[in-house]
Amino acid sequence: AKSSLCCNNSLSTMSRKRTAHEMEELHNDEEKEIEELYEQIQIEESICLDTRKFDLLIQLLRDLNKTIKRLSLDGEDLELDHTNTVVRLIEALELRSLELEELDLWHFKTNNEAVRAISNFVKTSSLCTLHLESCEIDAAGAFLIGESLQTNTSIKNLRLDDNKIGDDGAIALADALHHLEELDLRYNNIGFEGAAALANFLQVNSTLSSLSLSYNNIQDKGAVAIAEALSMNYSSKMHRLALMSNGIGNLGAIALARALKKKNMPLKELWLGYNRVGNAGACALANSLKVNKMLNKIYLDGNKIGNPGVRSLLGALEMNSSIDSLDLDENHCDDQLIDSVESIIKKKERKRMR
Repeated sequence: AKSSLCCNNSLSTMSRKRTAHEMEELHNDEEKEIEELYEQIQIEESICLDTRKFDLLIQLLRDLNKTIKRLSLDGEDLELDHTNTVVRLIEALELRSLELEELDLWHFKTNNEAVRAISNFVKTSSLCTLHLESCEIDAAGAFLIGESLQTNTSIKNLRLDDNKIGDDGAIALADALHHLEELDLRYNNIGFEGAAALANFLQVNSTLSSLSLSYNNIQDKGAVAIAEALSMNYSSKMHRLALMSNGIGNLGAIALARALKKKNMPLKELWLGYNRVGNAGACALANSLKVNKMLNKIYLDGNKIGNPGVRSLLGALEMNSSIDSLDLDENHCDDQLIDSVESIIKKKERKRMR
C-alpha cells in the first residue's frame, strides 16, 4: 500500500510539472503572437480582425511598454458582436488617449452606443486622424461625432465614407468642422440640404484643403451652392474638391467654372467624373481654364461631353501651362480628340522632366 501511495504521489507530481510546463509553453506562444501582432500594426496598412486577434489586441493595448501611434482595424470577418467589440476596444484605448494619433475602423456594424463610446474617447484624446469607414453610422451617430469635434481640435483628417449619415448627418457635422484639413463623406446619401449646410461652412472656413462628396446626390443645386461658397471665401485653402457621381449637369459645371475664374482661387484638383456634364458645361470650364493658373488636374470622365466641348477644352489646354492632367474618357466624342488631349498632356510631362 505504501509503495502504491508513493507511486501515485510521483505520478501526481509529474502531472503537475507537465501541466505547468504546458502552461508556460502556451504563455510563451501567446507572447509570441502578441509580438507578431504588434509588428503587424507597425508595418501593415490595416489589420483584419478575427476573434483570436481581437483578444490578443486587447492584451497588447494594456501593455503600455509598447508604443502605438496608429491603429487601423478591419472588422468585416469578426464574428463577435460589433457594438460590444468597439466598446471593449475603446475601453482598452483609454490608457493611450494621449499617445494614439490615428484611429481607423473599417466594416464595424456599429450602433449609437458604439459611436458614443468613440465620441467620448475622441473628446479626451490627441487624435489627429479619425477614419470610420463602412461602420453604418447614421445621422444620430454623425451628431455624436460632431459633438466630439467641438471639444477635440487636434483632429485634422475625418473620414466617414460609406456610411448613412444623409442630409441630417451632414447638417449636424457642418458646425463642427472648422479646424479640419481633410473631410471625406463619400457614399453617404447626401443631397442638396446637406450640401447647402456644408457650403455655409465652406463660405467662412480657412483650414479645409480637401473635400470629397463623391457618390452622393447633391445634383446641380448642391454643386452651385458649393461653387458660390468657394467664390465668396477669399481665405479658402481648398486644394482638392471631389464631386464624382452626384447627378451634376451643365448648371453645376457652369457655376464651378465661374468659381475657377475667381482671383487666387486655390483649387488644384477638381473631380467631376461620372456626372451629366455636357458641351455647355465643358465649354464654361474651358473658358475658366484660360484665366485660371492654379488648377492642375480636372477629371471629367464618364460625362456627356461631345466633340464641341472637347474641342473647347483642347484649346484651353494648349493655352494653360498649369494643367497636367485632363481625363475625358467615356464621353460622347471622337477618339481622335481624346488622343489629341493625351498627346498634349504627354508633351507637357516631357517638358517638365527636362
